[in-house]
Parts: sequence; C-alpha cells; structure tokens
Amino acid sequence: MDEKPLLDEDESFLDEIKSGIRKLYNKAANWMKPDREQPMLVQILVFIVKLPVLLLLLLLSPVLLVILFFVFMAAF
Repeated sequence: MDEKPLLDEDESFLDEIKSGIRKLYNKAANWMKPDREQPMLVQILVFIVKLPVLLLLLLLSPVLLVILFFVFMAAF
C-alpha cells in the first residue's frame, strides 16, 4: 500500500532528460570555445573546421525548424 505515484517517476525521468541535455549543451559550448594557449591563427583555423558542426547543430535545432516552417507556410 506504500506505492509511489507515477508522477514522481515521470518527474525524475524528466529531470534526467533535462540534465542530460544540459550536460550535452555544456560540452558543445566548451568544445566551440577557443583555446587561449593556441596562437590566433590556429584558433581561427580550428574555428573554420568546427564551423560546419555548429551550422549543422543550428539547422537541426527545433527553434529554427519552427521558424522555417512558418516562413514556408507564409510563402504560400
């Protein structure tokens, strides 16, 4: 008779998903930051190499997809 409600399990699962997304975002943000110990030219070249990954992440973001959907609908 001492059962936990399903709401607590759903909330903990949701918290785990949020923390996982937050960790992934922080890893990506730290990966994109330049290393101050490298020379400026190397920082620029590394950024150029990382730029396609950044653009891919932006293209796959849900916010951009919603905006593009509304632009597509407005075009017709």
